[in-house]
Amino acid sequence: MVANAIQRVRELVAGRYTGITTAIILLSWLGFAFLPQHAAGHTPAPVTGHMHGMDHANMAPMATPVVHQPVLWVAIVSWIVMTIAMMGPATLPAVQYVEQNTPRGRGRALTVYAAVWLALWTAVGLLITLALPMAANINRWWMFGGALLLAAIWQLTPWKCRALGDCHRSTPLPPGGWPAAKGLIGFGAVSGWACIRSCWAMMLTMAVAPSAHLLWMVPLTVAVTWERFTRYPRRTARILAVLFVVAAAAVGIFAAVQ
Repeated sequence: MVANAIQRVRELVAGRYTGITTAIILLSWLGFAFLPQHAAGHTPAPVTGHMHGMDHANMAPMATPVVHQPVLWVAIVSWIVMTIAMMGPATLPAVQYVEQNTPRGRGRALTVYAAVWLALWTAVGLLITLALPMAANINRWWMFGGALLLAAIWQLTPWKCRALGDCHRSTPLPPGGWPAAKGLIGFGAVSGWACIRSCWAMMLTMAVAPSAHLLWMVPLTVAVTWERFTRYPRRTARILAVLFVVAAAAVGIFAAVQ
């Protein structure tokens, strides 16, 4: 099954624009390695304390500086780069569809499609980034394990199956003019929304990963790509659900013994 997915990806990257897209995906992996490892940042909060040996009664609490305080734009940039790296391979069939069904101005057409698709994912990243500070007091390993368990549950729902089917949908693309632009916007929205519904739980897992983001990105990207290109997506979704449960249990044990 994995071999079929790999073969399908190889066929896709043979096109000019799918090849360019693949290069962008690879650069995203490289770029993410050099970005601060925060897919969704957290709001810094001062920690109060006193210096040993000082008169606590007459001194105000002193704020202890918090290290690693990514600002919002760094968190969003990290999220965008991570989204391209992880979700990019699964979008190659859509890129190929646009390339094959746009008689002229293919570069512009793909730019419109990608902008709409990425805007939707960026909105999701912004929501997660703003929401994470609310869980600042929760152990990140427990959050990570909970996110993996949530991803496993989502894999087994009918909404997930429906989203997987919608990932294979296409919409007519008129040959030119405003109808073509409108069609590309619509296709980008349909494709992006299907991708979000299918993979939001996996991306949430990455957003709350406490450390070693690249280490977690690799298997999750393989999962997304395998699920997208396999001939049996529903069976693959169930297999991934089992793997997520095992991973959640392992993370839970690690968190408990820390």
